[in-house]
Amino acid sequence: GSSHDEDLEPIHQVPWVRSVMTGNELIRNTRYNKGMAFTKEERARLHLQGLLPSAVLSQELQVERAMINIRSMESDLQRYTYLTSLQERNEKLFYRVLVDHIEELAPIIHVPTVGLACQKYGIMFRSLQRGLWISLADKGNIGRILRNWPETRVDLVVLTDGERVL
Repeated sequence: GSSHDEDLEPIHQVPWVRSVMTGNELIRNTRYNKGMAFTKEERARLHLQGLLPSAVLSQELQVERAMINIRSMESDLQRYTYLTSLQERNEKLFYRVLVDHIEELAPIIHVPTVGLACQKYGIMFRSLQRGLWISLADKGNIGRILRNWPETRVDLVVLTDGERVL
């Protein structure tokens, strides 16, 4: 069968250029930001001096501090919000916290807490960087929309109808 997307004119591929992020650009990049785990040498080389507190904290210590914060919160929704905020700032630390404490945190990042987070999503919505939204109104343009995604390597796709956690 023929799909609507097959009839699209060719879209030029975005040329990918490798560059070294430094300074504020690096600190704001959730994937590469290590927070206070940047060594003194890395801070000098990557123009991070003055952009971070002067103390260097290992990732292990940052994990420990994150768990103290998580455990001090009153509700699972607060914990979920903290974790998503951590993910938006420092992916390396976010995933380390999850890997090291998955049994404790699984109910926070999945059922039942994520269901509540979905219900409150309109109130909690803060960032667009974690998703790609496609609606029925986009029929015929899905290929074009998918090409708008900034990542060149996608390892996992999660689909939802927006009604509930699947």
